[in-house]
Amino acid sequence: MRHRPILIACVTGLFACEAAPGRVPTSSPATGDAAADSDSVTVLPVDAAAPDASSELAPDDTNSADAGPEPEDVARPPEDASLAPDDTALPDSIAPSPDTGPTIDPECADLQPGEAVARLLTRLEYDLAAGDLLFTTTTIARDTFPPENHALGFENNADAHLPSPALVEAQMEAARVLADDTVTHRLAQVAPCAVQGGDAAACRDAVTAELGRRAFRRPLAPIEHALLKLAWDAGATTSGLAGGVALTIRTALLSPQFLYRVTEVLAGDVEGAAIPLTGYELAERLSFFLWSSMPDDELLAAAASGLLDTADGLESEARRLLTHPRALDTIDSFHRQWLELDKLAHIEKTLPEGLTSAGITIEALRESWRESMEAFVHSAVLPPGDGLAGLLGSSTVYVDDVLAVVHAGAPSSAEDYLPWAAPEAERAGLLTQPAILAILANGSQSSPIRRGLFVRDRLLCQPIPPPPADVVITPPDPDPNATTRERFAEHTANEKCAGCHTLIDPIGFGFEHYDHLGRWRDTENGLPIDATGALTWVQGDPAAEGPFDGAIELADRLAASPRVASCVAEHWYRFAMGRGTSAPADGCNLTQVSGAFVAAGGDVTELLVAIVRSDAFRFRPGTPWVPPEPVDESDPALVIPTPVPTEELPPIEVPPGDPIPTSPIGFWDSVQDNGLVSGWALDPNQPSYELFIVVRVDGQTVEPYPRADLPRPDVNQVTGYVGDHGFRFVLPSSALDGKAHTLELIAVDVGDSPNVQLVGSPKTFQVSSALPRGFVDVVSGATAAGWAYDPDSPTTSLTVRLYLDAPSWAGGTLLGETTTTGARPDVIAAFSLPAESLPGWSFTMPAWALDGKAHTVYAEGIDSGTGTSAFIEPTGGKAWTGGTP
Repeated sequence: MRHRPILIACVTGLFACEAAPGRVPTSSPATGDAAADSDSVTVLPVDAAAPDASSELAPDDTNSADAGPEPEDVARPPEDASLAPDDTALPDSIAPSPDTGPTIDPECADLQPGEAVARLLTRLEYDLAAGDLLFTTTTIARDTFPPENHALGFENNADAHLPSPALVEAQMEAARVLADDTVTHRLAQVAPCAVQGGDAAACRDAVTAELGRRAFRRPLAPIEHALLKLAWDAGATTSGLAGGVALTIRTALLSPQFLYRVTEVLAGDVEGAAIPLTGYELAERLSFFLWSSMPDDELLAAAASGLLDTADGLESEARRLLTHPRALDTIDSFHRQWLELDKLAHIEKTLPEGLTSAGITIEALRESWRESMEAFVHSAVLPPGDGLAGLLGSSTVYVDDVLAVVHAGAPSSAEDYLPWAAPEAERAGLLTQPAILAILANGSQSSPIRRGLFVRDRLLCQPIPPPPADVVITPPDPDPNATTRERFAEHTANEKCAGCHTLIDPIGFGFEHYDHLGRWRDTENGLPIDATGALTWVQGDPAAEGPFDGAIELADRLAASPRVASCVAEHWYRFAMGRGTSAPADGCNLTQVSGAFVAAGGDVTELLVAIVRSDAFRFRPGTPWVPPEPVDESDPALVIPTPVPTEELPPIEVPPGDPIPTSPIGFWDSVQDNGLVSGWALDPNQPSYELFIVVRVDGQTVEPYPRADLPRPDVNQVTGYVGDHGFRFVLPSSALDGKAHTLELIAVDVGDSPNVQLVGSPKTFQVSSALPRGFVDVVSGATAAGWAYDPDSPTTSLTVRLYLDAPSWAGGTLLGETTTTGARPDVIAAFSLPAESLPGWSFTMPAWALDGKAHTVYAEGIDSGTGTSAFIEPTGGKAWTGGTP
């Protein structure tokens, strides 16, 4: 039996959807709290069974402010491993076989696949999916949504790309604009029966079923369809059929089923087992990977037929998608992020007088660089291009009339970008493309550091850590009597710098024939260029190491290195999965994927097919689901005095045959990896009263009891009940230890009716790793003090951040941060920490907070590794009266 928490409509509020974290294994994303927006559009979440599917280290002085590479948590494949691709020819059409299903590769069978994380659509994905859904093209998300947070080089990483109040507000406005535009210009396409006349109920049923199927990328559960019809009815009541269509569209666009890519929890899941994704989940994963958009009808039909249940069937659809022009969206998106091309939009350069007098502007250069780079990538990656060999070795540069002026000798074309066969001694692959060279340079001078770092991080997957905090990282000032290489010699002479710069500078110096605009030069300040360098410490490929003279020889070394091919494959793998590569099976899968890539001669199409065929793409780890159990009404913990409010309650209109429930109703939206729980509850008999919620962890009641006292206008709007009914609270640290726990949420009735488990309760919850623990012992005068440690690394100094008057998730003001550096023998003894641990911390309040007023101080421990940060107890905050400076 499949079990899916059905969540219609993304919550519309100030913290809407924030309760849907990136790292939520195999679950639907949760609704969050709603903003006070009377124009919000949502439908209540309901639990139901789904239908059977078988029926440089220095910051740039003038360039983009984005600094060097992000940190990563990479489990690399064995360095001597290789795997030839399956060379079995596929038939022209593959019919599903009832006696064959997903099979996991025996080499990876004992390894748990990575989490099937809930992934929020990026701006590009939102635009393309909304456009496909509504038969239009749009850039509304790219124009109005806040930029994504990047992690491991990509904007679709589920751990970093999370919702925010600004994003939710933009999503609400986008849904309204798109819905209004659709009913104004394309009503006949989305809802032909709305303009043809006929049975209004039949029209509603057909349109909501089809729109929901396409928006949610699978058949609707009956309750989902019913709730979409409810949205239609609400809109049609005030604005006719067009209003019904508009409100249905807005509801669909604000639903987690549209905004997130999710997987289902299955009853009977075995923890740690490799569970095959359903056909519809694979269709969604495949289309967003290869098209950056929703599945088309052909792909959904393949999912329904069972074709995607085998690796061969999935491959056949992958190859179909890759031959479609829409695959360019993914090709462009990957290279834009991998090569950091977004920096071009804000790049600033000092232009020599010769270019400015010719009418060249930095604005024109930005556009030309981007278009030139995009044309180069297409020529190398798309058939009949040479794939990785072309990316790293082609001497072609695509130029227009602007770049023709910048690069003397290049052909001029005002209308298109012409391929210019640049001198082979000057250009070889993406590293010598003008756009890349300009990005990896400062505003008026070249940057060996940026260029060396780029090679290490993006082509060798060997990111270099940032410099020590006490090292001045300002690039040396220009010297008219020295070359850039001579000015940067301090890096290897300084002991604090030499450790890293011996790995960076010898690579970066190989690019010194290119100035800050990517132009070739033989001299600098009248001095000859020395572009000799050395490639060292190439793990797994010592043959690639050695000296070189210039970027061309360096490119030749890199193009011949299996390490580079493996690194490119790893970047694509992260892009496809939306996460890092630290799962137990990732090393095995990466070995196979990169081996197939090498065996295919660097053919990018074959790389993408290998990723699609991988177990990581087709399976998820098992997550046990615990069905709800009846509440023991005799439990004294559930007897909470809840006085009935005396104010007069507004009348509630009840549809005929639909009596008011006598017990509370509500929904447990989510529990995040940091222990933040959210949901809503109300008593229909006293809807203005703010209910108490009893929380149990492994059968033990947790106090104090939270109350459902936060605004949820989405709940108000759909139920018609007034009052505040949302709740958010943090679980105790004992439940955040990396082990599985059973959590229950029970709504306490105002009167004599039975107390009830909220929909979604109980559930089994397990954080991905043990979270930081700690306590704020005292806040007095101008000082706060306490203790904290990371159970995964108890001897590592932990960062503690403090917030004023609210936790970070509720918009608290950041006071500042400190680190654990103090001895606390009591904490060491209480938690059996290593003797060398230093869990104590103290913090001096900033002067602006010392106002003598009553405040509450909250603290968070920032995980020392790649795990989730945690709220430090007391999670309800520590009372403090601001002292004096």
